This record gives sequence, structure tokens and C-alpha cells, in this order.
Amino acid sequence: MKAGPAITADLLRVAARSRRLLDRAARRRIAGFLCACALPTGGCRGRGPAADVYYTLFGLLAGTALRAPLDRRRHRAWLDAIDPAGLDLPHLASWIASQRLLRFFGLPLSRRRRAAAALAAYRSPDGAFSLDPSGPGSAYGLYLAVIAGEGLGRAAPAIAPGPSRALLDQALADRSVGLSPLAASTLALQALGGAPPAPAVLSALSACRRPDGGFAAHPDAPASDLLSTAVGALTQRRLGAPLCAGEASAAAQFVQSLWDDSGGFRGAVADTMPDCEYTAYALLALGALEP
Repeated sequence: MKAGPAITADLLRVAARSRRLLDRAARRRIAGFLCACALPTGGCRGRGPAADVYYTLFGLLAGTALRAPLDRRRHRAWLDAIDPAGLDLPHLASWIASQRLLRFFGLPLSRRRRAAAALAAYRSPDGAFSLDPSGPGSAYGLYLAVIAGEGLGRAAPAIAPGPSRALLDQALADRSVGLSPLAASTLALQALGGAPPAPAVLSALSACRRPDGGFAAHPDAPASDLLSTAVGALTQRRLGAPLCAGEASAAAQFVQSLWDDSGGFRGAVADTMPDCEYTAYALLALGALEP
């Protein structure tokens, strides 16, 4: 089966479309926030003072999308000092994707092989990937494995589309599973060359829309959040059914309502702290809404 559209490249491409909706002053303000999250010793901090591999990926992604990239050499040196074998799956996938953003020709083969071995340890018996090496496969685990595999190229362990379709069917059948697993399994299946059932996925996503224009984490959640809005809008675009003009305008207003005075974005109305993860999701959401 032929591979489908890569997730990582699409995240960057779509987030970069946000530049069309942001004037120069807005882009500078957001870039200033991202720079404030980057530490002099390398890496980006999350919600604490220390650098974190997970947040570093979002800082690099957002900076690259805005054409205000962070210091390539400094962050590459910081990542190189980290052993991928000691990372959990979210941080391992972030480490690999960050290295791919920072290295034009990818990781050296020896490091790719070491990272691939670390990734293989998270494969579950059902052929998917799990956040817990001894647990069952999950949509999020498989999504992270696909992103990591894209960064590792031929060194990555083979990933079949079958488990992603099974996880997608599960997400469609169980309302409590929520939007993120639905989107993760849909994007993973697409990237692996499978064909998601677009009408069923779009109907499930529609059930998560809220009057304020955003998406909620699951159909019974009362409030929208930025992560769900970004991945919901992106998934609709990748399925060939982007939000219509009125829906996109309302969603853009919801995203803007989460813009903090610091230049970063908060994750929800009740959230008081912006960070580079949600700032990247804001750019992704705006890019997915741009006609």
C-alpha cells in the first residue's frame, strides 16, 4: 500500500498558512513569545522553568511556520545530548521530529537506528503502538509512532495501516473516546495509505462543534479548547471538507479569544497560562481555517 500524505510536513505547511491571517505586528508578537520560551542553553520550556523536549518541538514548529526560526545550532546541540532510549513515546517522537526540523538531511544513520530501536520498544502486540510498552495500542500512540517514523525514514520500524483502522472504528463507535483519538487514528490511517470513512468521521467531528466556533474534546464536553479546535479543523481539511466561511470565521474568533498579552496562546478560556504548545496549535488552527 502506498503511503499517504505525511503528517509532520502537513502540520508545518498548514501552520505556515496562518501568516496570511496575521499582520506583521501580530507575527512579531508571537515570535517574541516563542523566543522568551527558548532557553540560552537550548530547548524550550513548557509551563515550568526547565527545557522540555515535547515543548521544544512545538516551539520549533511555530517558529519555523512564522519564518522566525529559533537558533538551530543551539537547539540541535541540546537535543544531541539527550539519549532517545531514555524517553517515553511522546518525548521520543518529539525528539525525532525536532531533529528532523533542525537537520536538513535528517539524523545520522547511527542515531536513526538507535531512535528506531527505542521506538520499536513501544510496539504493542496488536501491531499498534502504546504509551506503555506493556499496554494495548492506542490512537495517540500510533499517531506518535507515525510521526516518529516519518522522521526516521527507512530506519523506522514498519507500521501497517490495519491497527489504525481498528482504532478509528473504535473511536467512531464509542462517543466517550473523544475527538483527539478520532483525529489521531484518522490522520495515522491516511498517512499509512488507508482510506478513512470520511462521512462518519466528519459527522463525529461535527458533534464536537460548539456555538463559540471551536471544537470540544468530546461530544458531551461543554466547552471548546484550542487543541481540539486545531486538530478538528486540520482533520476536516485533510478529509477534503474544510470548515465553510462562516464556521471558519467563528473558529478564528475563538482562537483569537485565547491570545494572551504575552504574545502566546492559552489552551482554553479557563486556562491562565500560555505556552508554546498551544501557540503552535493556534497557528495550526488558523492555517487550517485559511481559505
